[in-house]
Amino acid sequence: MKNEWSGDIDWGDGDLQRRHGDYIKYLQFVDGIGVKQRRAYACIKADLEKQLQNVREENEFLVAGHAKARDCYESRRKLLNVSEESLFALAWDVEGYSKLMEKNGAIRECISTIIAKIDGPAGERGNIPADVSALKKELPPYIKGVNTKKREAASHLLLFMISDELRSYKPYAVPVRVIKYKSIADAKIRELKEELRKATRDCGMTTVGA
Repeated sequence: MKNEWSGDIDWGDGDLQRRHGDYIKYLQFVDGIGVKQRRAYACIKADLEKQLQNVREENEFLVAGHAKARDCYESRRKLLNVSEESLFALAWDVEGYSKLMEKNGAIRECISTIIAKIDGPAGERGNIPADVSALKKELPPYIKGVNTKKREAASHLLLFMISDELRSYKPYAVPVRVIKYKSIADAKIRELKEELRKATRDCGMTTVGA
């Protein structure tokens, strides 16, 4: 569904939900540039300066991600038993970073140009609202692309179930928690188990085994 994330790694600690909330707020911030109380040139400039900082930070993330993706592709390409499908996916990941880096540079240049116009003589500013409107159309797909790279898809489900000690009637066990993950250490599983044990005790249940 639109504006909803699914299939991501989720440890149940609220981090995924916070990151999704930050993503929505980011889109709302961009959508509000030059609108209503933020129409004054001073407000537009402040918003654009903030967005320029965002884009610069995102560029650092994209450069690092591109280098990592390229190294991964090159290392896998040298192997003899790598499938064509796997290599294609890795190459597509590299290309995705390249496109986003290119877009990042274009957006930084556009924002800097608009800020320079605002700071320039009033008679030479041109149509600032039109420039801002054009920029705002470019930002959402770019922001979505960057956040897609920051997300990590889950490949496995870890299911926790509880049951009555006697298991004398159906259902013999009831699922109480599902963790979406890609890789997990034994220590993390023990940590999650203890969280479940504590939750059952807080509910007045007596745990007799795990």
